[in-house]
Amino acid sequence: MRVLIVDSSAFVRQAVARMLSEPGKVTVCGYASDPATALGLTPTLRPDAIVTLGAPPDLSQLDAMTATGPERTRPPVCVFVWTGDRPHRDALFQMRRCKAGWLQAEPEKLRAADPETGAKLLGEISRLLPPNVAHGSGFRLDHPNRIRLVLVGSSTGGPVALEEFLSVMPSDLGVPIVIAQHMPPLFTKGLGERLGAHCPLDVEHVTRSAVLNPRTVYIIQGGKHGRIGSGQRGMVLTISEDPPEAPYKPSVDILFSTAAKTVGRACLGVVLTGMGEDGAKGAKDLTDLGAQIIVQHEKGCAVYGMPRAVASRGMAAFEGSPRELGQVVASVRPGASALRTAS
Repeated sequence: MRVLIVDSSAFVRQAVARMLSEPGKVTVCGYASDPATALGLTPTLRPDAIVTLGAPPDLSQLDAMTATGPERTRPPVCVFVWTGDRPHRDALFQMRRCKAGWLQAEPEKLRAADPETGAKLLGEISRLLPPNVAHGSGFRLDHPNRIRLVLVGSSTGGPVALEEFLSVMPSDLGVPIVIAQHMPPLFTKGLGERLGAHCPLDVEHVTRSAVLNPRTVYIIQGGKHGRIGSGQRGMVLTISEDPPEAPYKPSVDILFSTAAKTVGRACLGVVLTGMGEDGAKGAKDLTDLGAQIIVQHEKGCAVYGMPRAVASRGMAAFEGSPRELGQVVASVRPGASALRTAS
């Protein structure tokens, strides 16, 4: 679940974030110093829950924070944390009206990021959310039938993560998967053979170009870049050395950004373990168009650089283990309209 934390104190916001930390289940997608700022951030960050410390905002702000926007069918839930006496009955009525929750906490325990208080807060949030959102392993994509293409970026520690990620794929996966793994030219062919032994899908090492087909994993040749385009037969992956000065090869940014131009919101981006920030720019290009990005959680990452670059900017819809990310991809079942057109 994605949580937005609201309080005037940065120290308290960080303490609440530590209390809610649960690998693979909770992502703190952003912070706000007041309800008005939270209201402005909500359409972009798309939180599942908003946790506010202190008194609730005025009724108009609370209504707006929990409203259903044009791009989402389920509004975020709100939970208020009190450090004083029981809320006044008017405040309780206001919260019940908007189906919000509340928790009374001792200030000392809150500032100390008390685990027991965190568990109670997480329980109150989970009580208000649908079960598939409240539990990270049950994460569901907003529009699984819209997905036409899955893009994966990885670097340091990537081969092991990719094995785990691909091991849960169904043999009838209805979309292609394209992988950009930072590697020198001579190593990606062997990577493809290694992944093919752990995956029920066909695995193809691409050195020039390939028309993308369902039930197939495409490995971009090391030392070069992969771009997504369109042709008479559908989506096409083209390999080139341009730009030769790019710091990472294959570039995840180039893969994601070209797919954004061609396939748009019908892409699903996956960012696995890796050093640096490759993929963050391309992830923004995708999310700006309505696509979703899922990333590997810090726990288990060889290097939490690339996933952090996406998650810290509020662009990660879900953080999980490679296996959990693979299970999300396995749920993709493109509809007929998704297979015919780019969105």
